[in-house]
Amino acid sequence: MSDPITERNTTIYGFQYALGVLLARINSEVRRGEVSERRLARLTGYSQPHIHNVLHGIRGLQPALADRCMEVLGLTLREVLTSEDAQVDLLQRDSRRRSPVKN
Repeated sequence: MSDPITERNTTIYGFQYALGVLLARINSEVRRGEVSERRLARLTGYSQPHIHNVLHGIRGLQPALADRCMEVLGLTLREVLTSEDAQVDLLQRDSRRRSPVKN
């Protein structure tokens, strides 16, 4: 018999990972000039300041916005999770978070 708490934590971790990879993918597209924050805001129906805050980690990427971004950018979950540049970006961001702060 499996432990429901462990299963729930794994599911939550997997979902958070998917959101992180999607966020990295969107940031990558913005950096490459494929879409601007303003255009993404217009296409998704969210404000440009909200999009900016999400992309810069000030606010979290909520599932409704994630779904909308994937829809307007024409992305599938499979494409997001297999995107090498997004995964590399996520790993780099993760390593920066774990680096000790120098005083």
